[in-house]
Amino acid sequence: MYSSRVTLLILAVVLAGATAACGSSSGTTAGRTVSVGMRRTSFEPPIVSVRSGETIAFRFSNNDETTHEAYIGDSAAQDAHEAEMMGGSSHDMHGADNAVKVEAGQTKSLTYTFSSPTTLIVGCHEKGHYGSGMKMTVTVR
Repeated sequence: MYSSRVTLLILAVVLAGATAACGSSSGTTAGRTVSVGMRRTSFEPPIVSVRSGETIAFRFSNNDETTHEAYIGDSAAQDAHEAEMMGGSSHDMHGADNAVKVEAGQTKSLTYTFSSPTTLIVGCHEKGHYGSGMKMTVTVR
């Protein structure tokens, strides 16, 4: 039991560090706004390019009759979030710097700073959406 607690603690510290390295921005002013449509199992546009250090205000418009989410992270973070969501975890995004839940017909913004060159994914993890390809690639150069 002790070793599983230590393993979980180490995993939490590693994930927290990985998230911090990618960036986030609670209360930061955006340099530009990117409008993103959410429809069925897709984001429009499907690919966005940003500069390292740039702060983007994503304006997510849910043009659908179902709830969507936008979760920013690398492939490993997306896989972990997908497993968490499919495992029955709560869909509450309150306080998350890298995620927003957008109800049907609504628009919400998410401001995020991309701190280093990498490729990230914006994914929707509502049931069946991510597996059906609801992903947007963010290339940070």
